[in-house]
Amino acid sequence: MAQLKERQISVRVSDDVDQWLEARAGGPRRKATFIRDLIERERAAERHQELLEMFNKAAEELTDEDFAERERLVDAFANRA
Repeated sequence: MAQLKERQISVRVSDDVDQWLEARAGGPRRKATFIRDLIERERAAERHQELLEMFNKAAEELTDEDFAERERLVDAFANRA
């Protein structure tokens, strides 16, 4: 498996933001991990939104016949239990 190359960035923040980061992270040495986690959560939220938009677009194309077929299938499997 190939290793991912990590980049290091430097970001300047105000003292109050730095204090907030430190408090939220649980200490000065944990700020970098906290920031990485924030970024990953934001990226996951973006992926989630993209999927939601994709499914909503696909749902717009469904017909009443598609919904009826789904109901028949759900009922068929529900009766097997």
